[in-house]
Amino acid sequence: SRITIRLALKLLGDEGLIKRLHGSGTYVSNSFPASPVAPKVSDPRQLSRELVFQEWVPGPLARQFCPDLSTDDDAFHFKRQYSFQGKVLIWDRCFMSAKFADRLRPEDLLNEHFTAHWMRVQKFQIKTFTQTLEDVAASREDARILGVKPGETMTGSIEKFGTESEKVVGVFFN
Repeated sequence: SRITIRLALKLLGDEGLIKRLHGSGTYVSNSFPASPVAPKVSDPRQLSRELVFQEWVPGPLARQFCPDLSTDDDAFHFKRQYSFQGKVLIWDRCFMSAKFADRLRPEDLLNEHFTAHWMRVQKFQIKTFTQTLEDVAASREDARILGVKPGETMTGSIEKFGTESEKVVGVFFN
């Protein structure tokens, strides 16, 4: 209907995607406005890192939250977030087998080169790595942290790290 078309054109104009010139017509803009998301990060060192949560979880409970861990040991669970210019861009929730996390300190969890640092501190080698990317619906926690609507589509990543002796010693949900 005309009302729907007018509303759509108004919204596109408000976002700077089109220009409406009275008596002349409607035109696609030559330049598009900056994204409402924080500007592109060209250097990862520009990100501020924050450890927002950490705890040791008893083995049986850890398996409920993260059944992919290969051990029945307790697990180390932590959450981090990465911000740029005050806006959280990425956050992750991590589970690690206790014997692959017992020497980690809070500052280690925020190391810019975390995986290499993790192997050095814990004295082990990662032998297997898988990453799964998929579109997921934002949870209430995602919505609160990232400022999106619950149920909004976003990209989720699950990274699994393993050793020669144990299939999965760390799982990262991003």
